[in-house]
Amino acid sequence: MDHHQVSIEEVARVVYGMGSEAFSKLAGQLPKVGVKFGWQTLGHFELFLNQLNPEEREAVIRGDRKLTTEEVIRLLIDQNGRGIPAHLGIKSDAKDENAIFTIKQLTNNYGEIRDSYVEAFADFPELKFLSASEFEDRSEKKKEMLLADGLISNLVRRAHMPIPTPYFVVNDYGKGKALQEIFLAVLEKMYKKHFPDRNFENYNVELKKKVRIIKNTGYDKFIAMMASGPDAVWYFPRALQGFSINAEREAMKILIGRSLALSGAISTSLAITGNVVEMVGSFNTPGYDCAAVSWGSSDDSLYFEADDDRLGFSSAGSLGKANVDYSAGLVFLG
Repeated sequence: MDHHQVSIEEVARVVYGMGSEAFSKLAGQLPKVGVKFGWQTLGHFELFLNQLNPEEREAVIRGDRKLTTEEVIRLLIDQNGRGIPAHLGIKSDAKDENAIFTIKQLTNNYGEIRDSYVEAFADFPELKFLSASEFEDRSEKKKEMLLADGLISNLVRRAHMPIPTPYFVVNDYGKGKALQEIFLAVLEKMYKKHFPDRNFENYNVELKKKVRIIKNTGYDKFIAMMASGPDAVWYFPRALQGFSINAEREAMKILIGRSLALSGAISTSLAITGNVVEMVGSFNTPGYDCAAVSWGSSDDSLYFEADDDRLGFSSAGSLGKANVDYSAGLVFLG
């Protein structure tokens, strides 16, 4: 057909000269030609041709080379260990993070980590932990599982930590009793141990009967894991920094299928309890959304925020607004 000899440049000149609206109107008045690939745009052809350098394009046209295709792997976590909003299907507010608010990577000594948790929860002997060797073995195996998943393995490129999870049955999470009387109490004790001149401020004094798990965040699986016996998880405190709480929850539509759970108040409390200095030691540490739970109503959640003289625990009402200093943690359950 005659159009085989028409260049893209010539077509572009006509469109430019007539205007795209007039060009489309004229085309609509002419009979159909039935040209092959007629539904494709010039932009599609340009995108396709841009995959090849000039020498390769000419070689394909001559028949000296042929094209092959391979699946494009769309990473869910970028090279800096942060979730990629576009690849996670995020439509809610998500902004570039403020990297001033950060956490240094720890050198993990499994025995010391495990012993620090046993000491922290000494007033609650009903909470049982793995032995040091079991904790190390289970943590290492789960890390191997995570690293084998290329879509999320970049999580280890920023701060991450193994957390021993105790055997503990939360009979009714909504009552908030376990959170208030055990996990926040232990967190406060450890915070005061490291910083005796600072205060832990719980601005949500009454938590009982006010905390609810958000569906499809994977957090219910974390709570169920604790009820099934002592275990270990990997915690990634800054993986979603700059995401709004709505965006953090939205990301779980995909991440929940990679054995990840969004962090709630108990898991975040556990992480801080064993990493006080690193996670909440100064103003320049991030705020931590407990995005997997609501507080009081569906329009509120909870968060931790550190300053140089205190650690605060409060409610978060602007679920749709991204805060570049804050992040919900991700928990790899394995």
